[in-house]
Amino acid sequence: MVDEAIILAGGLGTRMMPANFYCPKEFLPLLGVPIMHHIVWEAIAAGVSVIHIVVSPEKRIFAEQMVRGRGYLADMVDGIESFHFTPIPEQISCNIHIQERPLGVGDAITIASENISDAFLVMLGDNAMLDPKNFNNVGPRSGCVASKLLVDRFEETGSPCVGAIMVEPESASNYGIIELEDGRFVRVVEKPEFGEQPTNLALCGRYIFPGNSPKLLEEVRNEDRLELQSIDFLNELANREEVAVVEIEKIDWVDAGNIESLYASEFSALHRSEIIKF
Repeated sequence: MVDEAIILAGGLGTRMMPANFYCPKEFLPLLGVPIMHHIVWEAIAAGVSVIHIVVSPEKRIFAEQMVRGRGYLADMVDGIESFHFTPIPEQISCNIHIQERPLGVGDAITIASENISDAFLVMLGDNAMLDPKNFNNVGPRSGCVASKLLVDRFEETGSPCVGAIMVEPESASNYGIIELEDGRFVRVVEKPEFGEQPTNLALCGRYIFPGNSPKLLEEVRNEDRLELQSIDFLNELANREEVAVVEIEKIDWVDAGNIESLYASEFSALHRSEIIKF
């Protein structure tokens, strides 16, 4: 059973400057709702009861406000469901961890997973997943099923999992691309040159990692490759045990660190839905 999730939101967000000058990219609106709300609701839909959020010091106030909620506004604003002001339900435990320096995804996972002994879900806070069927019903009851697909696969196989989405060949050089051998995960090739990608399956920011991940992350730690530490970790994990690839289909993948991706998702939503209902 996967009971805990780690949401990573500690980066500087330089790709989104200056749009995120005042507000971190993870808290920018998507379909009129902060991106982090979508991700929290996806984690809840996957069945977790404990959520760990890793943020940089300057984002702490945003995370604390999300966890605390602004329930008092529910009585002051008509026509908006109360869960939009308290996005994290009472039954969900939420812990905030501070990543003091931007040392990459691997470091952030280590910070949050030190006291987790079982397998856990990892979600990149700037990668949102949207189910087009729920564009008109945004809220906790419409949390995307993307992470649940990984949880279900883990419960079937007991193997670590990575979420993957098929991308166009010409855009593969923007992603970590999965190499397969006889249908099995072999390694991740980071941003391959066009025509050199082993597949068109891109990592999409959803993972299930084993409880011993902090120890393995420390083993592969390389001060010269901290930003790629998570890739090194995945490749080493695949050397030690089978890693399942869960292809996520019919889901809109939004990269909140890319303003074109963010705008494209809003454009798509407006054309699929006459009104976004709250």
